[in-house]
Amino acid sequence: MLIAPTFSYGMDVRHDKKRNEYTTFLTGKIVPGDLAKIVASVSAPGNFPKYFTLDSPGGDLLEAMRIGQFIRETATGTFVAKECSSACVFLLVAGTSRSALDDAAVGIHRPYFEAKEFSGLSLPEAEARHRQLRSAARRYLENMEMTTAAIEKMFSIGSDDVYYLTPPDKARLLVVPSAYSEWIRAKCSPPTAQDTQLFKSRGFNIFAKFDKEPPTDPVFLAYISKMDRAQKCEEDLVKQVRDAALLKYRGK
Repeated sequence: MLIAPTFSYGMDVRHDKKRNEYTTFLTGKIVPGDLAKIVASVSAPGNFPKYFTLDSPGGDLLEAMRIGQFIRETATGTFVAKECSSACVFLLVAGTSRSALDDAAVGIHRPYFEAKEFSGLSLPEAEARHRQLRSAARRYLENMEMTTAAIEKMFSIGSDDVYYLTPPDKARLLVVPSAYSEWIRAKCSPPTAQDTQLFKSRGFNIFAKFDKEPPTDPVFLAYISKMDRAQKCEEDLVKQVRDAALLKYRGK
């Protein structure tokens, strides 16, 4: 089984309803069975977060890919406040929005095989298994729209080492997946780049809508109205997607 060289006992799943944007913390090593734990935890009414806050040194890669697929199928965002390394990165890139604090540690390296999984195999058997799982990991990352450069960097780092992404590395990784972005754009018609450029050229800020006396300029009002409609449209679409995905995963 592909794993990351970490220790501890499975992920702790904890909800935080005190924040303006409801989140669920996934903390600790990733182990088999964590997906079922997460699905059960977020299935109660009102318990599904807007994003998952990740703090993990890694763990079981196959389970990480299962969790990542769940994150993507439920159109949920991911966020790193402290650390997300090794197999945890497979969760991070699954988010339909991805973000991290400036000083958050995001570390990558090549997955490795636990000795007990391969000690009884012949060399040809081990090589075949190795190719199969490496191919699955690479295909997963490509499907999650991780850049080719980042994938190649990951597979170039030894399993007993770790490369922490630089700020430019993180900026390239923490982007909205293009397929999701284009889907929302087609469905919800959010403000275009030209709309935003005009809005900013007038010196406006979106937070001005909360002012006691917000601007009455037609450009401001049109932009805010378009943005609010698009946000509501996206929320409705995500809810539909999420409800369908939860039915699927609860049935597994």
